[in-house]
Amino acid sequence: MQTFTLGWPRRWPFHGLGRNDLLRRSDRVESFAVMIFGILAIIAIPLAASVAASVHDAEVADQAERAASIHQATATVVRQPKALEDYAFHTYWSVPVQWDVAGASREGATISDVKSEVGDQLPIWVDRDGTLTRAPVTAESASADAVGVALLVWTAVTGVCGGVLQLIRWRLDAIRFDQWEREFRLLTDDGRGRTPR
Repeated sequence: MQTFTLGWPRRWPFHGLGRNDLLRRSDRVESFAVMIFGILAIIAIPLAASVAASVHDAEVADQAERAASIHQATATVVRQPKALEDYAFHTYWSVPVQWDVAGASREGATISDVKSEVGDQLPIWVDRDGTLTRAPVTAESASADAVGVALLVWTAVTGVCGGVLQLIRWRLDAIRFDQWEREFRLLTDDGRGRTPR
């Protein structure tokens, strides 16, 4: 009867942590470097989450502060909108609009993701003076920004770690090539500085 056992796979990059006498110092250094940078990548996760939470809280606080000083109004499209650049396969429009503030008429341009025609009514945001302003940040937008910042921070940390690890590998590979060259010369040398024919 034939039996077999299942164990942890012994694959690079952790082969250098074993007790094999054939392992070079460079193999062990590379394995330790991989392990350390892996730990740093894991530690970067709560760091990225902390930064994301700060960004989210700041945007929510800004939204609450702006919400007290702005309000929605209704504007009328007075000229044909102009198409802006496509963002993520979607066209946005610069829409010339007109609205009333305390009996006075004002004009400006707002950004819309829907093409409007002259005479259409659009909701806009204005401040206490009736000046056109941007819409407050929504909770969904604040969450999306926080997730984006978290991914950016984590990617930056792991990218730096990966770059440093690659530099270490290049240096260790150069050392290994030098060692192999010396060993090859010892194997092919006849003891008198000549290679036997």
